[in-house]
Amino acid sequence: MASFPADNSPAIHFSALAKSNDDDCGGHGGSSSCSWRPVSFGAALRLLADDDKFRDELINVLRRGHDWDAFFFETPPVTADAVEETSFEFVLVDAPRLVGRKVDTTAFSGYFNR
Repeated sequence: MASFPADNSPAIHFSALAKSNDDDCGGHGGSSSCSWRPVSFGAALRLLADDDKFRDELINVLRRGHDWDAFFFETPPVTADAVEETSFEFVLVDAPRLVGRKVDTTAFSGYFNR
């Protein structure tokens, strides 16, 4: 993984993992016999679009996975050519300087269709 955040702010690192298809993990919670593999950015984007549980878990992490009033969501760079080979990971970085700032809800609106 890339070294981020660069400014050494307090941060929490997350990586999406999936059970390998050929493992018998013994139901929820898994077991020591489980094998886990990273989820690619491409797979994570498909899951965000199509899988309510994955989407809800990510939203839950973003809402409750920290105790900060504001944070930055940072990912390593990924290109279209590497989207299936690049693991989906991110950090949440404490951003107290954002507290109280007005949110610009239109800044990226052109990139979303829902």
